[in-house]
Amino acid sequence: MAKKTPMDESELAALLGMQERMAVSYWTSEIASEQAAAIDYYYGLSHDKPRPGRSSVVDHVVAEVVDNALAALLKPFVSAEDAVVFNPRKAEDEQDADQATEYVNFVFHNDNNGFLILHDWFKAALLEKLATVKIWWHDKSGPQKALHKGISAIDVENIIAKAEAGEIKDLEITRSPDEDSFDATFTEEYEDGCVRIECIPSEEFLISPMTRNADEAPYIAHRAKVSRSDLIGMGFDAKVVDTLPTWNYGVQDDPRSQARYRDEEWQTSQTDKSQETIQILHEFPLVDYDGDGIS
Repeated sequence: MAKKTPMDESELAALLGMQERMAVSYWTSEIASEQAAAIDYYYGLSHDKPRPGRSSVVDHVVAEVVDNALAALLKPFVSAEDAVVFNPRKAEDEQDADQATEYVNFVFHNDNNGFLILHDWFKAALLEKLATVKIWWHDKSGPQKALHKGISAIDVENIIAKAEAGEIKDLEITRSPDEDSFDATFTEEYEDGCVRIECIPSEEFLISPMTRNADEAPYIAHRAKVSRSDLIGMGFDAKVVDTLPTWNYGVQDDPRSQARYRDEEWQTSQTDKSQETIQILHEFPLVDYDGDGIS
């Protein structure tokens, strides 16, 4: 069998566009309208016209049932000392399990707002049938300003050696007020980052139809909205970002987003273009891009 030729970027873009339009939770899908209606019912809004002679009162039972169930679901997770516990399989694993428990709970509750994540996740599941949490590594690597106070003359020599080797920049050394030590400030490139956890709205999550579980889905995507400034900070070419169209709220927008933000006025800055909102897709497709016959 002859080897297929690899895709070019235009073919890949066309395939991804088709996958996006077919995905469950797209704004024209059945589940999208059902989720939008559920949000309206939660807020006590009804689009059904009352029959002549009938009451126009709207019952808030949806909000009561969801909120009561939410409290019961949250209690086991927020009342315990640890939201997640790792159990050792062998006696020698006990210390590692304790460290894993401590670390994961620190990431969840300190690096991220663990309570709010659980609250939004469970509430979306109860109200909208589908709730999604996105977890990713947020890279914070780059030049950072460092300040070292009260260092010795030997430490100063080591820092000067690093500056001469090009490892650090913008070095400034001053003598401390006590005259026995030194203060040093410099810019240093370093690798750093952290785990980010976010409960994303249902209108931002896309998945292939007929999918049994997310791990095997041919297509998953997060349809997010970011500023032009954020895109440039991600590493995109500023000239390309400048040509991208601005996202306008209300123009063929998702009914769930309209239901969620109906009482808010959305305005982009008319004077600061860097804060204009751009819609992007973070996509995870299974695709035979290199032409070897395997997605």
